Amino acid sequence: VDIQLKTAATGLIREGGRIVGARVKQFGEPFEIRAPVVIGADGFESQVGRWAGIPTNLALRDMDSCLQYRMTGVDCDVRYCDFYLGEVAPGGYVWVFPKDHGLANVGIGVQLSKIRGMAEAKNYLDRWIDAHPAYAKGKKIDMVGGGSRSRNPSARRSRTGSCWWGCRPDDRSP
Repeated sequence: VDIQLKTAATGLIREGGRIVGARVKQFGEPFEIRAPVVIGADGFESQVGRWAGIPTNLALRDMDSCLQYRMTGVDCDVRYCDFYLGEVAPGGYVWVFPKDHGLANVGIGVQLSKIRGMAEAKNYLDRWIDAHPAYAKGKKIDMVGGGSRSRNPSARRSRTGSCWWGCRPDDRSP
């Protein structure tokens, strides 16, 4: 295995109807990498997937806005993960993943078409935390946010000579 650092894919190489490699650029210099299988690991709206002919664009109704805090000083049972559905998270849910005694990941995923943006997802989560004494007393020590695909996979997810690892174009990333 030869690992190429600081290298960006710029396209796919096709021969005989098959994907046989990728065009890349490293420090401004273009070159080609040939392989029996090209693995795209560039997320749920994958550019590599689009190059391979797989539709990866998503409508707002197919996206979730997600935000998660790491919190200390919370009162939750480390044996269980908790999920809350309904008005607390339009089109999604609130989660509590205990990490250790008094430490948990507390987050929310809401359907993007049902809110006005990431700030509103944060407001929903903050209101939920404030309404629950077990979490309201806790301290937020870290925060991460992003998007998640929420639609069902399409029927066409692969092309000869290519595959997707992790967040492939039609894979959900909770």
